[in-house]
Amino acid sequence: MSAVSAMVRKVRASDRKDILEISSKIWGGHDYLPSVIDEWLKNTKCHTYGVEVDDRLVAIGNLRLVDRNRTGWMEGLRVHPDYRKRGYADMLTQHFLNLGLTLQVRQLRYTTGGNNRISLKLARKTGFKRMFKMTAFWHESLDKTLKPTRARSSMAEVTPWEAHKLLETNMPLVPHNVLIYDWKAINGTLRGFKEIGKEHT
Repeated sequence: MSAVSAMVRKVRASDRKDILEISSKIWGGHDYLPSVIDEWLKNTKCHTYGVEVDDRLVAIGNLRLVDRNRTGWMEGLRVHPDYRKRGYADMLTQHFLNLGLTLQVRQLRYTTGGNNRISLKLARKTGFKRMFKMTAFWHESLDKTLKPTRARSSMAEVTPWEAHKLLETNMPLVPHNVLIYDWKAINGTLRGFKEIGKEHT
């Protein structure tokens, strides 16, 4: 099987078996793709494509339109381990770059793990620039003797408008005015807060 016989095409519901096979090899079988693929295929803002080789889907990715279709969000790029190092991630990424031009998005974005060398190399190769780096820390087990403490002030839910107003007066809270949620990055505008507010509080 070679990249010559590969083609990029829209993903179909009938590809589920191949998608599950790809996902079973990601993060020890704990990939999020099976939980979102149905939504991607139904959502008119999602453009889900894959690479087919010999009637088998061997790679998949999604381009989601956010920020009133001004930003193309690339997500879920996966290549089956048996088909890696054949240029299929490059094919999909190039397809999404071209699709972004066709859809007239202003920018394409994606996030990746800082230790994902292959993804970072692909980003550099296709002209992506790193905006900023974020780090998350966690501790596997907490000391059982630690007692929860009460916050000095209570937490309150706010509207997207109120959250945006807070940002306007505290710009350093959000680096580069980009909001990160669910591995997505959108502009820290009122529209961005409203978009997050559709599914999140």
